[in-house]
Amino acid sequence: EECMANGTIKPGSICKSIAWDWMYTGTTEKGIHEEVSYALSCARLAKKHGVQSLAIPESCIIQMANHHIAQHKILSNFPLQSKPSDLTFLKGIFPTLKGILQDQISEIHEKTEISKTDPFVEVVFLPDAKKDPQKVTIDPFGNDFFCKICQQELSNIYMHCEGCESLLQKDFNICTGCHGNDETRLKNITMHPNRPIIGTSA
Repeated sequence: EECMANGTIKPGSICKSIAWDWMYTGTTEKGIHEEVSYALSCARLAKKHGVQSLAIPESCIIQMANHHIAQHKILSNFPLQSKPSDLTFLKGIFPTLKGILQDQISEIHEKTEISKTDPFVEVVFLPDAKKDPQKVTIDPFGNDFFCKICQQELSNIYMHCEGCESLLQKDFNICTGCHGNDETRLKNITMHPNRPIIGTSA
């Protein structure tokens, strides 16, 4: 405001940038739970307002669980451990992690049942997030893994258009929620840079 007042910067020329570099996770079980829950709630609030989150909290929480489980197995026989301990950290993220995984398991069961009668739906149990990053063209922990329709993070499960990949060499992923909603699933999406909209996301 001061720069605008003295004429150094003209109105409308200010660019705000927010960087997501790290997240404080706390040092106690309660504190850790509150911190990861807050990060997840911020991402969900962004989705509610149609804005892509700068963070990927679901993916981070799942990866943190994998890391601290491995650390706990290795260091459980040693008296000296980092503070907080891996076990404290796992207890802190457990309620949030449990909620994420329960929702995703429910979605997987639902899509598995749908795939039995719908030839256009196939459940693949090895997502790109588990593939060798040196052999895939997309970054499963970057901007490729947000829903193309509602901007939700795609941490473990998502719907992938094989036609877009084979015909256009473009990656088209949407969340299971948008795929299950005709109003959003049938939304017109331009995938080819040189052609007008001629189809839908279905």
